[in-house]
Amino acid sequence: MRRKIAYLMVVALVAMVFSAVPMSVSATWTGDVTILSDGTVVPADAPIHVNGMKYTLTDDILGSITIQMSSITLDGAGHTLEGTGLGYGIFLFGLSGITIKDFIVKNYDIGIITVFCDTSTIKENEVSDCYNAGIHLYGSNDNTIKENKLHNNFWEGIWLEESSNNIIKDNEAWKNGEAGIWLWYWCDNNVIKDNNLHENGDPTWGAGVFLMYYCDNNLIRDNDASNKNGVGIALWGSDENTVSENTISRNLVGGVYVYFCTGGNIITKNTISNNYAFGQNGIRLWSSSGTIVSQNTISGSYGGLLIYKNPEGTSNLITENTIRNNYKGIQLSYDSYDNQIHHNNFMNNDIQAQDHGIGNLFDDGSEGNFWSDYKGKDNDKDGIGDTPYLTEGAAGSQDNCPLMKPWNW
Repeated sequence: MRRKIAYLMVVALVAMVFSAVPMSVSATWTGDVTILSDGTVVPADAPIHVNGMKYTLTDDILGSITIQMSSITLDGAGHTLEGTGLGYGIFLFGLSGITIKDFIVKNYDIGIITVFCDTSTIKENEVSDCYNAGIHLYGSNDNTIKENKLHNNFWEGIWLEESSNNIIKDNEAWKNGEAGIWLWYWCDNNVIKDNNLHENGDPTWGAGVFLMYYCDNNLIRDNDASNKNGVGIALWGSDENTVSENTISRNLVGGVYVYFCTGGNIITKNTISNNYAFGQNGIRLWSSSGTIVSQNTISGSYGGLLIYKNPEGTSNLITENTIRNNYKGIQLSYDSYDNQIHHNNFMNNDIQAQDHGIGNLFDDGSEGNFWSDYKGKDNDKDGIGDTPYLTEGAAGSQDNCPLMKPWNW
């Protein structure tokens, strides 16, 4: 009996002590919020302040927000919107003129999703720990995604699907499982520029930027796709794209990879270096044709440039590049046909050129390439070597008009 009384006294004393000590209690509001088409916020006690067409969070929310009204600004004001790993954080359908800004969004299937939405802006958000994607546009055109941070999403940081004429710029995406920025099926005329993309994908799959299946006429420019992405930039079954003036270095697999593309892709003025995986390349054209590779600097990789099995009756143009300090400068596989390679600088590669293909040409009939190990003479002083430069490989090809000085474009 005494033990019981003593026990009750201790419990009462502890309760008195803790009642006198302020406890830290989370103030996070819990529930799902809808902004109706007439502008009403439901439920009425949701922590959103309304001032005209601007809706501003006043507290963190554990739940989701659905927008049904066009032409409004939804401002997170630095607050957190958090889920349970399922559903969407912010959902828009069939709207236009929306701005979503300054949220911390985490732990959903998709953080922010627009479906058939146009002329909207998603900016200055941090989206992480989502399963499918941080930001997803489906059937949405003429939108801007800018100045967001996207990280640790299981698949993609930004995912566009059947969406065109969008601008994706000044975002940072890192540690997303498949890609920092992913365009998938019929995404045309988008601009992807000035993004910082690192540690996306892995050694078996993924990229900083990945275009896959019928994504045509896109511009990928001035991005930094470096530091442990799977590949820096990849195109798969997509044509008429321009990959220009990007910095692509220190990735786990390679620099710019082009798979199963049939024409019109231009890879130009990129700096591609130290993509160091064994057997991988600075630029790889895989079963692709009609590609122009020009004015790139490619260095520090196992292979500077690989052309693998372009279809018979097609070709690629490799011109005005500087390819240096790789194990292999350029390699053309068996079943690579009629590629044109001229006005390039091949400098200090262990194997300058290896050709196993058919009909590949290393000069245009009057001028070829500069080879740092060329030993021939130029007795007539016309800037063209008097004897051919012989490449390695089963094709037995040669540059009939080797340049005596590096080509300056």
